[in-house]
Formats: sequence, structure tokens, C-alpha cells
Amino acid sequence: MRRQAIDSKHRAKRREPRAEESAADFVSLVRRYVAVIDNADDSTAVVDLLSASATLLPQIYAAGQGLPDVEPESGPSRHWPQVERPEKKLESILANENLYFEIFDPFDKKSQVSTTLSNDLSDVYLDLKHPLMTFDDGHIAEAIWQWKLNLQHHCGDHLVGAMKPIHWLIKKHLD
Repeated sequence: MRRQAIDSKHRAKRREPRAEESAADFVSLVRRYVAVIDNADDSTAVVDLLSASATLLPQIYAAGQGLPDVEPESGPSRHWPQVERPEKKLESILANENLYFEIFDPFDKKSQVSTTLSNDLSDVYLDLKHPLMTFDDGHIAEAIWQWKLNLQHHCGDHLVGAMKPIHWLIKKHLD
């Protein structure tokens, strides 16, 4: 009986992707999203930006859920190099389709706020880019820890919040 339990546990472990593979997939998605935002300019079509975001953001969110639980090597107080906030160029691309309304707290009917898609996409960008720089500097555990924290809080709020207006705008453009 004990042998069966050990064999069953061993088979379950083999089916689960290893933490390194989960992190590698996540990092690849982050690099793709960062590149989309970095390469966006006034010639970028709204539908191209929205389509790329609609594809990558839910994958990043899902892959982020599979990141391993780690502790940062040097503590969470890392100082990142200055990264230009892409909000202005995203405002220019999104133009009249930037502003939207949402219920900030879905359990409080008085929490309607106006916000912008450019702000959401910029905040997601920065919350992914800074840990990517840490990752590229060889501080793997620290980067993973920061991504997980960001996705559970600030980055996750903006990422999930952006998905509904992205969906509606794509539907509008494709119709």
C-alpha cells in the first residue's frame, strides 16, 4: 500500500512542470509584452496593440500563478534603473479609446472610477519590466518574488482591469 502511494506521488510530480520551466515560460511572455510596448509608436494601429495585449495579458496572469514560491536573496528593497514610463505614447495610440469606467471594488456599488487603458498598460509594463531587469542581472529568486507580489496586487489589478475594455474595443474594431 505504501509503495502505491509513493508511486502515485512520483507520477504526479512528473506530470507537473518544474518550477524552472514555469518561470522560463513566464519570462518569455513578459519579454514579448515588454517588446510590444517598447516597439509601439504613433504608427502602431490600435487594433494591433489591443490584439497583442489581449493575447499576452491573460497568458502572463495565468503563467504568473504557476511561479514558484521563493524568498528574495537580498530583500525586497531593490533599486531599479530609471525606465521611461510608456503612458504618453500609449495615450497617443489609443487616442479617443483610452478613457473607460470601471467599478474599482465590485462589492461596493459606489466605487465607480474613470481610468485609462494607457495607465493600466503602463503600470503592467513597469511591474513586469523592473523584475525582468532584476532577472537579467542574475537575481532570479528576487525577480520571481517581485513578479508574484506584483501580480497579487498592483500589476494584477491593472492587468485584470484592462481586459474588459480591451475585449470591448477589439469587438468594436472587428465589428
